[in-house]
Amino acid sequence: MADDRQKPRLDAADRKRWFGYVAIAYGWTWALWIPALVYSARTGFTLPTLEAGLDAWSGLSGAELAVAVTFQLAVYGPLVGALVVLATMDRQRIVAWRSAWAPSKSLRWWGFVFAWPLALGAFVLAAGTLLGGSAPKWGAIPALPVLAGMVVVQLLTSGLEEPGWRGYAWPLLRPAHGFENAGWLLGLVWAGWHLPFVLYLNRTAPVWSIPLTLAGFAMSIVAMGYVQAWVFERTGSLPLNISLHAWANVINTMVAAVQPNPIVPLATAGFAWLFAAWILRREKNVAETA
Repeated sequence: MADDRQKPRLDAADRKRWFGYVAIAYGWTWALWIPALVYSARTGFTLPTLEAGLDAWSGLSGAELAVAVTFQLAVYGPLVGALVVLATMDRQRIVAWRSAWAPSKSLRWWGFVFAWPLALGAFVLAAGTLLGGSAPKWGAIPALPVLAGMVVVQLLTSGLEEPGWRGYAWPLLRPAHGFENAGWLLGLVWAGWHLPFVLYLNRTAPVWSIPLTLAGFAMSIVAMGYVQAWVFERTGSLPLNISLHAWANVINTMVAAVQPNPIVPLATAGFAWLFAAWILRREKNVAETA
C-alpha cells in the first residue's frame, strides 16, 4: 500500500493527466446527457431503459430513438476518459490498468461484493419501514429472470464506470493524496459527474430543496466511493469493482421500489457512511503503522 505521507500533491504531469481525464469523462457524458434530458423534459418523452426490454423501445420515432441511444451512451464517459488519457498521455500505466481486469480468485471478496449491498439494503429497508414508511411492497421485487437482466444491464452500463473512476483515477490520485483525501476528491468529482441527471430527476421539486438533494446525493456517493476504493485497493480487481457497482445499483433500485419512504435515500447514505467511517479508521491505522 502507498504511504499516505509519501507526497503532498500530484506532480505537474499527473495534474495534467487528472484534469484531462476529468474533462473527457465529464465532456463525453454531459455532451450526450444534456441534450437527451432537455428533450425529455420539454416534450414529455420518457427515456426508455435497457432493463425495460424491447417493448419500451418499439414504436419510437427516429428522433426518439436517437435521443434514447444518446442517453444510454452517456454513461461511458469515465471509461472513455481512461482510454483516451492512457493512450495519449499516460502510456506507462497501461500495463497496470490492463492487469486490473484479471478476475479475482478470492471467494471472500466475491462474497463481500454479493453480501454488502444486500446487508445495506436490509438495514435501509428496515429503517424506512420503522420510521414512518408503509408496509414493504414485496410484490415490487422482480422475478428472477428480470432480476438477472437488471444485473447484466448494470454490469454493461453503470458498472463500466469503474475502469475509469477506480481503475484509472484512483491509482493516479492515491499515492499523492492518501486514502482519505483521494477518496473525498474522487468522490466529489464522481458525484458532480451525475449533476445533469440528478437535476433532471428533481426538475419538479421545490427550488429550495435542490441544494439539500444535491448535498445528500454527493455525501452518499462519496461514502460509496470509499467502499469501492477500499475494494480496489485491497484486491486490485476491476471485475470485483464493476460487480459491486452494478449489484449495489440493482439493490438500491429494488429497495426504493419495495419501500418508497422518502427517508430511504438518507438512510442509504447514513448506513454507507457508517461503513465508510470504519474503512477510514482502518486505513488510517494501517498508514500509521507502515
